[in-house]
Amino acid sequence: MMILNADVKPVTTLAFSPDGLALAAATEHAVQVWPRWLDQPPRPAVREQRDLERLAFSPDGTRLFLYLSGNSRTRDLDVATG
Repeated sequence: MMILNADVKPVTTLAFSPDGLALAAATEHAVQVWPRWLDQPPRPAVREQRDLERLAFSPDGTRLFLYLSGNSRTRDLDVATG
């Protein structure tokens, strides 16, 4: 068992990239990404003003898509740079 210390709490959603190398942890208003969760520290948490409803990695694992409620908009983050 591994314990990952996240800056976002309480974590309500976890998602792995399709290749299993990246990990995203999210709350209702923030997301934090580990680009290579086994051997690199996480990127700083990204805060959102709207409620984060869903998240998903792109098929190649380079982007993270965030679906935000309120005005039904989608935001995407580059996994490598945050």
